Amino acid sequence: MTTTILATALPYSLADNAPFQLTVFLTHKLVGDGVLLSDYPAAADWLTTLAGCSLSLTTSLNPAAELPLRIVSPLATPEAWAAVLPDHPPVAPFPSPKLSEKTWRTNPASRMSDHAVDLQLAAITAAPAARPRLAGNPLAEDLLTRLAELDPNGPGRVLLAGADQRARRFATVVAQRVRQGLATLGPLTEPPDWESDRRHDRELPPLTPYDSEISDVVSPIQQLLDDRDADARLTRQLDRLVGGGPVRDPTLQLIADAHAMRRYYERPEHPQPDPPPDFDPDASPPPRPDRPEHDVHTKLASFGATPALLRRLGLALDVVLDGMDAAEARTALAGATWVSVTITSTHPDLEVLPPRRTAVEVRDTVFAARSSDAWVGGALPLGDQEWVVLDADPDASGLKLDQYHRNLLRQYASEANGDPATSAPGTVRSTGFALARAGRAGELRARVQQAETLAADDGTRELLLDDLVRGIRVEVWDDKTRQWHSLHRRRVTVTGQPAGVPILDDDPDVGFLQLSALNRVPDAPTEDYYVHEVVAGWDGWSLSAPRPGLTIVHVSPPGPDGKTEQVVQTPPDQPIDGAQTQTRVEPGSLPRLRYGTSYSFRVLAVDLAGNSVPPAPRRPLPVDPRLDAEARDRARQHLDRLREQYRGRDGSGVAARQRSLAIERLRRAEQPEGPRQWLPAELLTGSPELDETLRTLVDRAAAGRPVRSGAQRQLDRLREATDVLVAARDVPRVRPQLDIDADQFAELARQDDLALSDEVRALARPTVITPRPYLRWEPVPPPALVPRQQLGTGE
Repeated sequence: MTTTILATALPYSLADNAPFQLTVFLTHKLVGDGVLLSDYPAAADWLTTLAGCSLSLTTSLNPAAELPLRIVSPLATPEAWAAVLPDHPPVAPFPSPKLSEKTWRTNPASRMSDHAVDLQLAAITAAPAARPRLAGNPLAEDLLTRLAELDPNGPGRVLLAGADQRARRFATVVAQRVRQGLATLGPLTEPPDWESDRRHDRELPPLTPYDSEISDVVSPIQQLLDDRDADARLTRQLDRLVGGGPVRDPTLQLIADAHAMRRYYERPEHPQPDPPPDFDPDASPPPRPDRPEHDVHTKLASFGATPALLRRLGLALDVVLDGMDAAEARTALAGATWVSVTITSTHPDLEVLPPRRTAVEVRDTVFAARSSDAWVGGALPLGDQEWVVLDADPDASGLKLDQYHRNLLRQYASEANGDPATSAPGTVRSTGFALARAGRAGELRARVQQAETLAADDGTRELLLDDLVRGIRVEVWDDKTRQWHSLHRRRVTVTGQPAGVPILDDDPDVGFLQLSALNRVPDAPTEDYYVHEVVAGWDGWSLSAPRPGLTIVHVSPPGPDGKTEQVVQTPPDQPIDGAQTQTRVEPGSLPRLRYGTSYSFRVLAVDLAGNSVPPAPRRPLPVDPRLDAEARDRARQHLDRLREQYRGRDGSGVAARQRSLAIERLRRAEQPEGPRQWLPAELLTGSPELDETLRTLVDRAAAGRPVRSGAQRQLDRLREATDVLVAARDVPRVRPQLDIDADQFAELARQDDLALSDEVRALARPTVITPRPYLRWEPVPPPALVPRQQLGTGE
């Protein structure tokens, strides 16, 4: 049977201290009727087959000439190859899925952090010093009005329409209770002491009769209970709203985005599990899932997650131009626009496919694959508007917001019924940072379509970096060490099981994140795929190595002490056959995630062999004054552009709407009120608290001007002062990541630690974000306010 092999050239560096100049990535495809690996002799003993091959480089400068290549990466023994592919695994047809034709579902994670913080600021603006109510609260009423418009025949519209009637009824009830109290107690007046002798025989007037009536009024709670289909109708309306794209109204956009986040995780094609029965200690444990059986192509593809293993097994070959030093190699490749690698073999069962050409750029020591505008110098353009750094957890924010607005009508009905209620939003959860790309699903689908057509073309199209990317690496800069740190450096140990053949022994390696995040529900009746807008996140630990710690396993039946869980060093599962990999983080490689420290991020492309942009020489590079001035000018322009983007984003959110309402309240503010309303001395008790309450009750019963207590007047002044402060700012948000000098940002974005071209260092499109502090979000920012009432769960 025939083993076909395709060689792909992956340029790396032409620097004097570079460990290699390019990498040759080898793709195996087993064709024919063979069913086991043993039916393909060339692949079954690949390392021996590779030893009989020669490699050469062809360039655009002289396609007829071949430059010999020499392998510099260490290779394992043939026994290691047999150990990672034991018992000759089965051979299945080479997979070629058509994912771009499937249904893709995504979520608006890039907007959830702003929504969560905006809602907090809006709630503080609406009720800065008191427990936020629903009736009379502009934020709550705005949300309730939008929900009622989505369901015009639902209970929300009925409850909002009956607000005035309930207010009149409440005033009537208060007045009625005062009259009933007077009917029970009689007149509260007593003759003064100096009249006691003259009017001791005065008769008191008769008691007034009770004023009562029977009225059939449906409570707000009952109105909600009577309409059991209201939530389902609202869900259908929100589904239509989400499917229609972005909306102009900020409140409606918040509601729609929160609903979209919830629908993303509902997965309707996933069957809901039955509720777990009561725990039976004598019951047998559930069976372990069957171990899937992978074919040769799947196993070889899985080795790509460990770049060091690829090289040891001869699937990725680090090479240099044979017989040339670095300076001679730079001369030989200067001006080349593409390169390809040719493999020559005499093995009768090995078929070498025509090599693909890789488009390259050669500028002095820089030897890299050319890319589309999706990449800049081998990194993602994080300075573009589509890329968003999230401070708050987008998933938690979205799900909390969805529960908040769905529960708001219930809270409103409870308050209208006279029960305790609040419109306080849920707290903001933050565990670190996340990088999200707005519209990621559309961008990823286009890239998948391009990859699917690549396999069907005639091989004449030159490969770009976009075609060679396997994943990404996230690196972090902090203002304490003022250095860049990789989140993927690790140590790897690989053993071939069950023979126990050592292949890697605590060798250094650099992991990466898979670029495609498509996932689906296993065994689902529909082939719906889900893609999250978040590309990567960091909570303080490595992204390519597990956290240190032990493993908790379930024990059944329980042990002698009745425990059903046990802490073990390693899981008791049977070791897998083939390559068994253990990783640990590289000591001292991780930065510390600390409150108050500012962080910047960059995301580097990782090619098929695990390479990314190489480091710069250890000696500092001289800075071209012209390029330095150009970089500083572009940094200043970039910061100005960011400020405009944030101003537009913050000016179109819910917090900005509340700012507009605060300004409107200031315009309608009444003049300071006159003397306090007088009450007869006969109605006063001498207790300040009771007297203030009595003034309020009498005033409400008489439908007069409100009588405010001293504490209430202070809180009202605080509310007015808050309105003034809110109105004084153009936008309600504070963006600390914009408080950076242009010269400082230019120095950071130049990235002197990487081997980049002068064009990239000139900051035509920045690939790093402005440093932002890691904040500990609080529901109420300082100065802290002492609540006068018991706080609810959300507060």
